[in-house]
Amino acid sequence: MNRALIRSLSVLLAPLGAIPLADANDLNLLSCWRSQNMDQYYSDGKVIHLNSDCISEVSLKQIRTECQNASGSVSNLYTYEITAPGRYVTTLSEGSAAAKEPPQPRPGEYVVDGEWLMLTTFPPKRANAQPPLPDKVVNLAVRVNAPSGKDMCHPRGPSKIRVGGGAVSSLLLTVPKTYAPVLKDPFDPLADPHLRQAINSNFLIGQFVPAGSEKAWAEGIRMQGGGYVLVVEDYRIGSRPIRPADFRQYKASVKHDMGQDKVSCDDEK
Repeated sequence: MNRALIRSLSVLLAPLGAIPLADANDLNLLSCWRSQNMDQYYSDGKVIHLNSDCISEVSLKQIRTECQNASGSVSNLYTYEITAPGRYVTTLSEGSAAAKEPPQPRPGEYVVDGEWLMLTTFPPKRANAQPPLPDKVVNLAVRVNAPSGKDMCHPRGPSKIRVGGGAVSSLLLTVPKTYAPVLKDPFDPLADPHLRQAINSNFLIGQFVPAGSEKAWAEGIRMQGGGYVLVVEDYRIGSRPIRPADFRQYKASVKHDMGQDKVSCDDEK
């Protein structure tokens, strides 16, 4: 992934990062959903894993989406129609994206699995669109269970978690105060090739170093004493829920693949 590709993907995040859908007859959909990660599938077989700080609030008549990016908040309203079980069509009615393109119905597919929502969309191929564009986008979101009377259906905002070189993330990960994120694009052509190899096809959640050394690390200066922590999500899991039993099985398979002697920490927390 190069910088040109990252810039082209950033244009997609506003309309794709949020999750527009609803069904007045399916009460499981009437909730607030927080996007967790997004998989973009391309015709050449490449899959790009992304994250955006977005929510989608589904009501009986419309869907309100809100995303927080580096330049501020982006909000949109959609109307919807369920065309078949698990299938829907949405139409942009107003918001930040309304001035950029004429409203047009967009089909999609969805699955509600307990507290998780999986959404599949197929971005339209416009004549003036800059390639590369994904053929399919799979988005995973989690239900936001707000205490009674509290409005928590908004993006998380400032976070110590950084995805790639991005400055926002919707993920909830506790980071010790003694550590700080490294805002460096690991897929930059000038970046450490060993780092790109370590990330491989996995979803990068963040890079963390001892507080005070993040600038040096971002500039490629390795500090004495180490302390560098790389957090990734295994690409083999993809955009799907994973429950405690699944996680235990997954950990066992990872230990088998890498060797028990390579495991230095085994704490599910």
